[in-house]
Amino acid sequence: MTYKLVYTDYSKDKHVRSDEAVTETLENITELMQSLLHEEDNFIGIIDDDNVMLQFMVDEDGSLIVDLPMHDQKGSFTKKADLNECISIVNSLQGKIDKEQIEGLEFKSWG
Repeated sequence: MTYKLVYTDYSKDKHVRSDEAVTETLENITELMQSLLHEEDNFIGIIDDDNVMLQFMVDEDGSLIVDLPMHDQKGSFTKKADLNECISIVNSLQGKIDKEQIEGLEFKSWG
C-alpha cells in the first residue's frame, strides 16, 4: 500500500512540499516517522488517493499532534499521541484515511 508523502525536517533543512509529494510505502513512511518526529515543529503528512491528508507534528512540549484537516469544515480533527500510537495509526490504515479509524480525535475550528 502506498501514499503520497510530504514532510519537513527543520534540523536537517529537508522538506517535500505538497506540490512535490512523493509516493512511499507504509514501511518507508513509518521509518521516516521514527527518525523525523523528534524535533519541535517537524512534521509528516500522508495523502491518500482521495487527497485526504493525515499529518503528524511535533509540538513544543515534544508530544506529537495527530491532525486530519477538513478544509470544507474550516478545522481539523486532532489529538495528542506518542510516536508508537502514531505509527500504529499509519499501519492500521486500509488505503483510505478515515477519521472513524482513529480513536480520540476532537474537532478544532481554525477560526
